[in-house]
Amino acid sequence: MESTNLAVIVLRRRPDEGERDHVRILIVLPWLGLASGVALAAQKEATVWLRAGLLLALGLVLFGLTRLGGRLTRAKAWDDACPVPGPARRRARPGRPPPRGC
Repeated sequence: MESTNLAVIVLRRRPDEGERDHVRILIVLPWLGLASGVALAAQKEATVWLRAGLLLALGLVLFGLTRLGGRLTRAKAWDDACPVPGPARRRARPGRPPPRGC
């Protein structure tokens, strides 16, 4: 919710971007919403924030492993499809068209 209030504040400060009068609301309301969201988040215990941080870190590690695994799988499939030895092999990379001789 805080991100929505912050977006409204930013859009109100940049009238030249987007449609004219795209946000019609008193400027005090998003500020009150932002302040109340921060106040509610500050009331959480430290263990809740620690647990959230650990879950976020775990998600980032899993994301990195998935990206790395996908990259390695694509490289292995490309190597199997184009077994070119020598200098052409060094120029060959996944995502590029295969060199001559494949």
